[in-house]
Amino acid sequence: RHLGGRLERRSIARLHHSSGGNPLFALQLGRAILQGDVVDEDGFGLLIPATLQQVVADRLLALSPAALDVVQAAAAVARPTAALIESVVATDRAREGLAAASAAGVLSVDRDRVGFTHPLLATAAYSQMSAVDRRHLHARLAEVVEDVEERGRHLASAAERPGTEVAAALDAGALRARARYAPETAAELWEAAARFTPADQAPMVWERRLHAADCLFEAGEVARARVVFEDISRAASPGPTRTRSLVRLGWVIAHIEGFEAGAVAFERALDELGDDVTAEVEVEEGLAWCLHSSSGLAPAEPHARRALALAEGSGDPQLVAGALTNLYFLGSLAGRGLAVEAVGQVARTAGSSGPEILVRPDWMHSLLLMFDDHLIEARERFATLHREAADRGDEHSLPFILFHLARTELLSGQWTQALHTARQCSETARSSGQASELPYACDIEAIVEAHLGAVDSAFTRIAEGLELTDRFAVIPARLEMMATRGFLELSLGRNDEADRTLTEVAAAAEDSGLLEPALFRYHGDAIEAKIALGRLDEAATLVDRVEGLAATLQRPWLALIAGRGSGLLQAARGQLGDACDVLAAALAEDGAGQPFERARTLLAFGSVQRRHRQKRAARDALVAAHTTFAGLGARLWVDKAAAELARVGGRPATSGLTPTELQVAELIAAGRTYREVAAELFISPKTVQWNLSKVYRKLDIRSRAELPGRLKPR
Repeated sequence: RHLGGRLERRSIARLHHSSGGNPLFALQLGRAILQGDVVDEDGFGLLIPATLQQVVADRLLALSPAALDVVQAAAAVARPTAALIESVVATDRAREGLAAASAAGVLSVDRDRVGFTHPLLATAAYSQMSAVDRRHLHARLAEVVEDVEERGRHLASAAERPGTEVAAALDAGALRARARYAPETAAELWEAAARFTPADQAPMVWERRLHAADCLFEAGEVARARVVFEDISRAASPGPTRTRSLVRLGWVIAHIEGFEAGAVAFERALDELGDDVTAEVEVEEGLAWCLHSSSGLAPAEPHARRALALAEGSGDPQLVAGALTNLYFLGSLAGRGLAVEAVGQVARTAGSSGPEILVRPDWMHSLLLMFDDHLIEARERFATLHREAADRGDEHSLPFILFHLARTELLSGQWTQALHTARQCSETARSSGQASELPYACDIEAIVEAHLGAVDSAFTRIAEGLELTDRFAVIPARLEMMATRGFLELSLGRNDEADRTLTEVAAAAEDSGLLEPALFRYHGDAIEAKIALGRLDEAATLVDRVEGLAATLQRPWLALIAGRGSGLLQAARGQLGDACDVLAAALAEDGAGQPFERARTLLAFGSVQRRHRQKRAARDALVAAHTTFAGLGARLWVDKAAAELARVGGRPATSGLTPTELQVAELIAAGRTYREVAAELFISPKTVQWNLSKVYRKLDIRSRAELPGRLKPR
């Protein structure tokens, strides 16, 4: 922001290292980079500009010749050691220089390890060398270093022109970097390998650039990857390298410009693939994904079936497995039942292969588990996917994983963590430049904030997200955003607006063919809005539909929603006894593992019991609902439960507590820690402890274990 320009992530990383995190040095370095005053001759280092050179020049000028030799040798290697320095500087001179540089406060020496007291000194020492001296030093280092990546770098820094040996060494280093899950480093080395490949080996140049672009894509440098893929697609000769580039380009365009643009890119690629069946299968799968997101399932499924037919014709079992999974997944989205076991079987054999997360069987299987109410397993799988992606530097996949991890956390009742994960999703989508994921990033933040009752922020996210869904043509994100708006309107008691919005969601879902009920989760809200407005016949139609889905799909969450809707409908028709029986049965059979939905059903149960003059039972149900809502942080629903409790009448055991004491007590009773309660209520942990001590005294109890029982009214 200070510099008013955009630096590549690679430059920022080098800048941070070279400046040692010093903001003033960083600004000077950044300004020099943007103005072209920094010359990065070999593509690996960052040379210090003259304006900053003077800041540290005095420290280096005071060094003895031996010390300067040692400092410059240390500056040229990634992990300097005394033994390595002695191998390129004569042993006695090296020892003398190490001692002098250490005494001067330039180097620190710990046994064999050597380091700079500030990284800027290393950058300055390296910058002071002439180009000829740097090449000679790197040539000596290339002869003695054992690390294959570093050897390639030194050979490149020593070379004056392209050469097969240098390019091969860089290629070997890139393979090693990719094997250790360092895609950004691998991309850097493959880019250098392409530069050093002789001009008469053009196919090898394109192959190495393709590897580099693949790694850039994985590392979240999507815009840079696009430039390379476009270069290859435009200039490389027909063949496997160009074909693979066309496939990758389709995905990159989808992630940058949106799924409509991605579909156009994949269609264009189909005309240029030739006889490469593997690439054609991948393009058909890409088309199916882009079309289902931008136009609905009807135009998408023929491409998924075409991909499967091609794969089966190829006889490649891996290709067949991937195409079959894609078709299974689209069928699951259509509401025809979830192919959990079939996709799980493929995921167990295929693992996490493939650069594109959206068509990976392990990712799809995790989604289906979440849809099927296996929330604990789904959350564990998404957490594992997140950890593995982070470990291997797969920045591209992170926002897609984090979106659904946040959803499982929300459904499971971990709302504080869900908000943190949702914000991580937004951050990774922006940092990786995957603009078409931004609607989903807004979506997940809006969903969590709506549940927490952060009304203004949620509505802001929804407005921003809806604009983004139009720009990038993302139907699923738009429908989920609308469903979230409907839920928020219902939570605020604005039933007319909720009904209008949710009716629109239902119609759009029907048009798109995206009928899997767990996709947008609007059914329970739609039923309650219609009942609140007295549209009982319409509500009855929805209840029948959800009951049918629950019976067909055997989904615990749907059964709970259907039971709640049926009970509320009967109560609205004056059949209070039957309504109580239905709601009691729904709660007794609940196996969804979704505390918020259970608390909403308890709230409905307590409300109906109150109207049926079952005051004690009503109070028990309403207190249980209130406690769960408070523990989750569902502010708007806490108010609903409190309002219903007030209608029951009677004197609660907690009447002597202040509102803050009651909130603290309910959150602690729900299992929250002091820090979590403090964050929720915007007070300090010490204030939480102080209020809790007063609660214990007023309720005549000694520990938090006694709180749940004492919070129930007498």
